[in-house]
Amino acid sequence: PQPVLCSVCFVDEAVDPLPCGHGLCCDDWPSFLRCNLESGTVSGENCLHLKCPGDRCQLRVPPHIFERYLDLAEYERYRRLLVLSFVLLCPGCRMR
Repeated sequence: PQPVLCSVCFVDEAVDPLPCGHGLCCDDWPSFLRCNLESGTVSGENCLHLKCPGDRCQLRVPPHIFERYLDLAEYERYRRLLVLSFVLLCPGCRMR
């Protein structure tokens, strides 16, 4: 079988493809994740609900991809946003 190409550059082979079969190359995963982490809202809406970069694909990018391709400080920011999103969604978790 032919290798799956990166859904961004369409030149390099995709690494760590998602269950849908789409993936990015090792150069594009970090920039794709970082861009969405930096351009999101304070609550993390952009990166926490980040969809697969494949055309019209609705699969969300799982947390392990962020852990693998972001540096430690960026990944910690992502984790804080993830925890904050649970706190905001959980009525029993909200501070009174």
